[in-house]
Amino acid sequence: RELELYVAGNGLSDRVRLHGGYSHSRLPEILSKLDMVVLPSEWEGLPLVLVEAMQRGVPFVATAAGGTAELGQGNPDVTVTGTEWGAFETGMEEMAARLRAGQVDAVRLHGWVEPRYGFEAAAKQWQAALLDSRAFFGLKKC
Repeated sequence: RELELYVAGNGLSDRVRLHGGYSHSRLPEILSKLDMVVLPSEWEGLPLVLVEAMQRGVPFVATAAGGTAELGQGNPDVTVTGTEWGAFETGMEEMAARLRAGQVDAVRLHGWVEPRYGFEAAAKQWQAALLDSRAFFGLKKC
């Protein structure tokens, strides 16, 4: 509710959409209407919404909380900031400017994420973990 009031109070209702909860089946529709995804978290694991956004060519701005920092390494089409609000705000402004200038490449973004987190990559990792968990996790044999 606080965020809704902030958006309305700052005259941003025509530019900022707050979707709230949604079913997974609506994700492609939602992502197709976005310019960018923002995730200002202080605590995260590896947020799947960011992977799903990249698979659809949608850039993001996120804080370097948890595993999120990994998604920005060598990835020219996303922005990962510190967890301080000022850094995050600057990151959003910079991403908006890059989008307006046509500097974000949806195809390149998809190409970055797919070999790392796509179905084929995930399936190979799961298969390796399930077939030989000791080797996968670097555990010594008894």
